[in-house]
Amino acid sequence: MLKHLKDFKNFSLFESIRIEKMDPSTYEKETVTSLPYVNQIEENRQEFLKKLCKISEDLEIKPEWLLHTIFHESRFDPKYKDQMSHAVGLISFLPSILKIFINDETGKTITPNDVLQMSNVDQLDLVSAFYKMWFEKMKLKSPIIAGDFAALTFYPEVIKKGWSWEFPDYVVDLNIEMFKKFPSGVGRTKKDYYDYIDQVLNNDTEQDETNDYILGNFGGAFAEPGSYSNKKPLEYYKDLLFAIQDPAQNQELQAQDIENTEKSKQIGTLGINNVK
Repeated sequence: MLKHLKDFKNFSLFESIRIEKMDPSTYEKETVTSLPYVNQIEENRQEFLKKLCKISEDLEIKPEWLLHTIFHESRFDPKYKDQMSHAVGLISFLPSILKIFINDETGKTITPNDVLQMSNVDQLDLVSAFYKMWFEKMKLKSPIIAGDFAALTFYPEVIKKGWSWEFPDYVVDLNIEMFKKFPSGVGRTKKDYYDYIDQVLNNDTEQDETNDYILGNFGGAFAEPGSYSNKKPLEYYKDLLFAIQDPAQNQELQAQDIENTEKSKQIGTLGINNVK
């Protein structure tokens, strides 16, 4: 469940989100059918799969979509930490995105260290909240399609583009191995990308361990909706792609994101206080 603090004055889409733990009683009787990557889940396997299936049901997506995404981002390691980007957890949360999530029990902002101390089962509450936030931001309605879901962790603005829109050169160059796998072989349009994603996410076959380009060179929960209001989406995404190659630039970008997040929070609080 998401609890929003919105900027009523400016109708900002920024929101501070409290993460509430899903009651185990809501998923303990969930039926887990044959799914990929089962043997790669080393901790709390049955509970993890049951909760993931319940979250998928609530999001109205297929559990395979989350499983392929988690495999791509962390290989199901809840202690995963990227030394360059400092992304952590099952779907590689960056510190800047974590700043908008609040621990429902403590009332404090969630930090990368908090995520690393969570079990794989507990991290699913954060995963669920992230996708709910983006579904609302992008106004996605049921039925959700695989391409839209993947775009949320690759490049959200793709969702708004027409089928013939083409990815810019810098995205193709930094994700060349993924683009080579597109069904058309040479395509770079939104339609090509969505056709590729449909094959990947709707497949119950596990990806090979050496496949590091399933969803792109740089995927994961790398942004929060407010960031896309502060910069043009293409410019923001370009900064992210190149920053991931440069630790110093990445640190600077993360600092800017955190500063923007804090400003949005302050504006939102003022807006709420002004509401009569």
